Amino acid sequence: MSSTFPLRPNPVPRETVPSFLSRLAAMRKSTVAQFAYDMGVSLRRVLNNDDDAMTSLATWGGLSREALAELLSWTGERIGDVRMTFRSEVFVSRALRNPAVRGCPVCLREDAEDAGRPAIEAMAMRGDWLFREVSLCLRHCHPLVPLWEVQKPSERDNMAARIAEIAGAIMEGAHDRPRCEPSAHDLWLDRRLETGEDTTWLGQHPLYPSAVFCRLLGDEVMRVKGQRPDDDWHRQRAARAAGFAVAREGEGAIREALASLANATLGQSASLQKAFGQLYAKLRNDLAGDAGFDPFRRILREYILSVWPIGAGGDVLGEVVVERRLHSLHSASLETWMSPRLLEPFLIEAGALRADDNRSESLRTFNAHAHAKLLADIPILVGLRECGKAIGATRLETDALVADGVLVPRCRSNQVRRRWSLQDAKGTVAELSAIATSVNEDAVGWEGLVHARKRSGLGLAALIGFALAGVIAMGIAREGGFHGLRVSIGDVDRLCGGAAERKLLTMVPATTFGESVGIRGGGQILALISAKYLPATRMRNTKNGQEFFYLSYTDIVAFHRRFVTITTLVGETGLHRNTLRTRLAGAKVPVFSPAGEDFGFLFLRDVVEKAINLKS
Repeated sequence: MSSTFPLRPNPVPRETVPSFLSRLAAMRKSTVAQFAYDMGVSLRRVLNNDDDAMTSLATWGGLSREALAELLSWTGERIGDVRMTFRSEVFVSRALRNPAVRGCPVCLREDAEDAGRPAIEAMAMRGDWLFREVSLCLRHCHPLVPLWEVQKPSERDNMAARIAEIAGAIMEGAHDRPRCEPSAHDLWLDRRLETGEDTTWLGQHPLYPSAVFCRLLGDEVMRVKGQRPDDDWHRQRAARAAGFAVAREGEGAIREALASLANATLGQSASLQKAFGQLYAKLRNDLAGDAGFDPFRRILREYILSVWPIGAGGDVLGEVVVERRLHSLHSASLETWMSPRLLEPFLIEAGALRADDNRSESLRTFNAHAHAKLLADIPILVGLRECGKAIGATRLETDALVADGVLVPRCRSNQVRRRWSLQDAKGTVAELSAIATSVNEDAVGWEGLVHARKRSGLGLAALIGFALAGVIAMGIAREGGFHGLRVSIGDVDRLCGGAAERKLLTMVPATTFGESVGIRGGGQILALISAKYLPATRMRNTKNGQEFFYLSYTDIVAFHRRFVTITTLVGETGLHRNTLRTRLAGAKVPVFSPAGEDFGFLFLRDVVEKAINLKS
């Protein structure tokens, strides 16, 4: 049948099935319901795109298979209770079906003027007007305006009856609004609906969730900038444009926008709802069951976990957090049962927090995994006198152990009293006791460590190191503890007088050097030596066969020429360790681990100097 038959309208580009059916019925001087009955089907079957009903419509309307498919693609076809296919993509029904029907009055007026026929036969409703994220007719740069609002679908989609009610107002321009220049979002959305083409990052994601995400994100971006228009139409259109400008660039740009939202909560309650507003609320609640939003939910969730101190077991956008990534000063205080005032110095000294960060306790965050051991140790730290008493040291001996760096506080702030590791102190005494020979308290040829220190001028750290290396003999009186430890007077004298022993005095134990440059784990500096990346002198304890390594001045110089650590960079540049960490991470400088070894946070000097400017 010819599509130009007088009683059959030609489909208008983007026209919908109900619109075409209404115009066809109007040309036959029939109501929509009666005309459907004349075709041998019910109006309900036509509106539900029943196959037999569509076949009848094609026959009576003179539609080719291609023309019918085009009408259906701009109408939407149900694929379940709440979903439809529309322009070859999946949409939720509520995005396309709404009691409030919108349209472009200029398009409708031109339809009637160009056709020279009654409005109900000429005015065609377009399918792009159905999608709630479309706000502008690009043909005329005219806003889509509400035309009618009807709850019952069969009455709502009776286009001829509804247009008859408003045709006069349309022709008189009563529905006309000021024209608007299309935004990049308007052009993108129209092109995506028309051709499916999309060269932006959003092209890899379904259209419906992409468009909704743009609006939600953009509205929050405008909120923190204080740029939300007062009326709803302009607000939503501006939100879509703002969100699209970000989302089109991909995950990096989206994360930057999320950071701006999070930073806007400074000085306020740092709740996720306050930071991300409806973007968070909708992705968490209303849109939770829509898998199309999963990529956007993942980006927001990963960002939240990267900056928010969410504990294990917490729920973030429908997923349970398995392991805490971040602590805040507040959450760490709760975990350690230590007040934020006393906990803060530990975290500042460890580089977890910045001393000049004046934000609230909830906003000052740090890497939970990197500082897990510190937080685990803090509750069991003790005061210095308690520590000395526990290892059997007098007050004088305890002070000497501190002065010579054998007992090192976990925090240098004097406002914190309980900052000494009883475990470390007891471990040192136990290690010395294990190699000691039992001697009488007043045995000739033996002296206490503090007495040997005063007489020889050697520090306790050196004496202990030489004892562990087997250079000097170690004894222990019956009373035990540190006060009961003795060293051989002859060995100490020989150590101070022999040429070979004097050479040892200029050398540093490898583990001591490692701690001085920020490589805390003794195993890491020894692994560096074993892998032959750091020269050292090996010494063996003649009693137990245990090996120890010492570094000469030349060995230390060789280390500094080849390697840097955060600690050595702080000394060289004067920059805060957090600043250095940020620069190294930003430049993607890898830790030194050529074969997957763990040497701690060690970096090659030449790589660091090429990657970042250490002078500013």
